[in-house]
Amino acid sequence: MAGIDFSASTVEIAKTLTSGANPVFQKSSDYDIDFQDRFDVVIMFGVSCVACSNADDVRRVLQRIVTALKPRGRALFFEPLHRGFLRRILKMNLTEFTAIMTEAGFNVQETRNMHFWPTHLALASLPWPQCMTDAGYYFGQSMLAVLGHRAMGDYKFIRAVKADSRT
Repeated sequence: MAGIDFSASTVEIAKTLTSGANPVFQKSSDYDIDFQDRFDVVIMFGVSCVACSNADDVRRVLQRIVTALKPRGRALFFEPLHRGFLRRILKMNLTEFTAIMTEAGFNVQETRNMHFWPTHLALASLPWPQCMTDAGYYFGQSMLAVLGHRAMGDYKFIRAVKADSRT
């Protein structure tokens, strides 16, 4: 198991929260991931939308992740994918992102909206007490379910598997 982050301080904090030799933590950029058929699962949380600024960047990072996965390895992405004003650096919607995932060698199996963005915006603007953030989160998730409006999901969950090279 490995934990990779571009921030040395984040890697140091992670090391203090674990013991033993597993997981191994490494300071690295997404562009420098250099593993071959090593991982069964890769989890990315908000990484692509901060590290990548365009489709070519996304493609390069996703190809590195595909290479790092074992055959039929799985990937879970939690990314704030959209073109709205809440976007981070990357201006890309879910359809565009998953198309690049397919090009890079993934079979996308599932996508879901997460975090109703108006609630997310309100909760992120002030240091609310935990009871307020919990209530706001569940309200937002309920609104996503009731409205079913794809554009209102700030973060997207994507489950994918490395495409079988035999097919």
